[in-house]
Amino acid sequence: MPPTLVHNVSATHDTKVEALAGLLGCLWKNSIVVSEGLFTVGADAFNPREEPTTPEEAFELLCDQLAAFTDNDDGTVSGKASGEDDAGMALLLATSWSLKCIGLHKTVGNETTV
Repeated sequence: MPPTLVHNVSATHDTKVEALAGLLGCLWKNSIVVSEGLFTVGADAFNPREEPTTPEEAFELLCDQLAAFTDNDDGTVSGKASGEDDAGMALLLATSWSLKCIGLHKTVGNETTV
């Protein structure tokens, strides 16, 4: 089966498990916070007939989607059991990529290598 794509980023079983582990580690360390100036871009930005999405609604959607992630009987990890998981996957992959980028910068003596 081909991997799921989230904005052209491959989301295989391995990347999902790695991203979940990274996100859980960040949550346990309280290193993920919601900005006081949180704003959202919803469907109304592209279609004026859509109702605007409030930051509270977007945050609730994200929490609901993250809570839906589960291990399936076939050993895969998915958040689609209760519907879409786009917001949850976006946070998982963003967290995973940010942790990878932070890990790429290593200081050796007075020099930073990438």
